[in-house]
Amino acid sequence: MINLKTIKVPERVLKIALEESKKTNIKKARLSALSIDKKFCVLFKTHNIKLIGRHNCFSIHAEHRLITKYRSDINTILVFRNVRHLFAADSRPCKRCMFLIREAGIKNVIFFENGFWYKGKVR
Repeated sequence: MINLKTIKVPERVLKIALEESKKTNIKKARLSALSIDKKFCVLFKTHNIKLIGRHNCFSIHAEHRLITKYRSDINTILVFRNVRHLFAADSRPCKRCMFLIREAGIKNVIFFENGFWYKGKVR
């Protein structure tokens, strides 16, 4: 990511992200990913899930689910993380998700880190 800059995310978008993150079956880290346009209108939303198999257990990240469902219609993705005692926690996408975001052709990523919302261009 390049050109990180702090931005103000509208409260209505954060409420949508919070409600979506509460739908997950993972209690430790509740994540949601939203596809938004330039005016912060929410186009699509998903949350992370835990899949439990017979011999193993793994999670599918919210960013991965959003890209899988709506790949061609996403320009900007907002990643939101809700932890029990905090409204928003650090939500920078992991390396695997950043690879998927780059491969999908998504141009911008918005995430929360160290108390601020950042918007970065994907390269």
